[in-house]
Amino acid sequence: MLKSDSEAEVCKKRRRFRGSNRSIESREGGRLGSHSLIHVCASLLRSCTKKKDLLEGRRAHSFIISSCADHSLLLCNLLLHMYGICRSLQEVLSVFSNMLEHDNFSWNFAIKAYSSRGECVMALQLAKNMEIQGCLIDKYIFASILSAVKHRSDVGIGLFLHSCFYRTEICEDSAVCTALITMYGNCDLLELARDVFDSMRNHDNITWTAMIAALSQCGYGKYVFCLFNCMMHRGLIPDVVSFVSILDAFAGGISSHLQCKIVHFYVLSCGFDLNVVIGTALVNMYGKSSCLLNAQREFHGMIERNVVTWNALIGLISRNGGSQDALQILDQMAQEGVLPNKVTFVNGLDACNCSLAIGAGKRIHASVEIERAFGGSIVVETALVNMYGQCGELACACEIFEKMLDHDEIALISILSACASCRALAEGKHLHRYAIYVGFEGHVVLVTALINMYS
Repeated sequence: MLKSDSEAEVCKKRRRFRGSNRSIESREGGRLGSHSLIHVCASLLRSCTKKKDLLEGRRAHSFIISSCADHSLLLCNLLLHMYGICRSLQEVLSVFSNMLEHDNFSWNFAIKAYSSRGECVMALQLAKNMEIQGCLIDKYIFASILSAVKHRSDVGIGLFLHSCFYRTEICEDSAVCTALITMYGNCDLLELARDVFDSMRNHDNITWTAMIAALSQCGYGKYVFCLFNCMMHRGLIPDVVSFVSILDAFAGGISSHLQCKIVHFYVLSCGFDLNVVIGTALVNMYGKSSCLLNAQREFHGMIERNVVTWNALIGLISRNGGSQDALQILDQMAQEGVLPNKVTFVNGLDACNCSLAIGAGKRIHASVEIERAFGGSIVVETALVNMYGQCGELACACEIFEKMLDHDEIALISILSACASCRALAEGKHLHRYAIYVGFEGHVVLVTALINMYS
């Protein structure tokens, strides 16, 4: 089972950090020169960033403050980078706000931190402040903000930025064009994505891959194979990252068995067949293209498999009506010593969709309780509510729902569906009042669940 850092490991990290502090303080009679101190702290912060170790990074930050080295622009920039990589936006903002000066690196790290969390409004505001302060927005910042625009509701920000830099050198950059294509694809604006693609003088692997992904995301999966064919005929050979994206596009589109076989042949001819990430993407592509037998054959032929590979096959078999087979594969995964994650538990619980599977569902529930690493995960808890509801155990479903720290629309739909399955009108009415109280009553899918429950 997955486990978070043990207390012994945490203590070990703390001793190691205290040891590094003592080694710093021991030099030059307990005091380092300013330059040497900054150099040592910079190395420490880079190490924390590489390991994504937020705890040790915070301790490094405390040491920097206590050593009066927090005036250093280099260290402040490294702190911004470290907190951004560790996804701690509050601390990014705190460091940035307290800095005496900002350079391009400062703005870049702050904007990238917000962009990586999808906070495109804040990222754009920082970019505007950056220009007011006399710093120029470069292609990296531009692409970073565009990467945060993932929904149609935010596309105005992307359109604004695109219009500001239209026909400039920035918009001719390959990375920026790829970011624009990806953004328009995410926002279901295929024509605009195509305009950017057609305006480019040169197309590389990444650009072609972005356009193929945009076709799939916008519901034009039947053209994915044609564009892939054009790419290959131009002599461009995808790398591992490009192939994974292309295979995902085939999985999301309307791909025939023959088309899947052809793209699989290209994977083999490029020598990527032993790559576990590619193998997992092939399993996913075959499964979602209604070629479940090929997906299983690819899975069993893989020399190396990881938890993502197992999750892909369990989920595919479960969604295709093979609940018992999915549970058997889950048992096989445990026997081979592969540690589960949240997706594993959710897929396993989804396979327990009738009263005959309640025993397996309770065993998975017990594993979740023992694991504790996923305690409070709304996704796993919602899957538990859904499982008990489908198995006719309304009391258990309600107990888990009441213990949840937070409820989203999907959790409410799951418990309402459980009430409908068990014909529990009184509990359903109570939950309807709760949905109105928390402001979910206008959601279309929730309204449908209420109609089903009352009918």
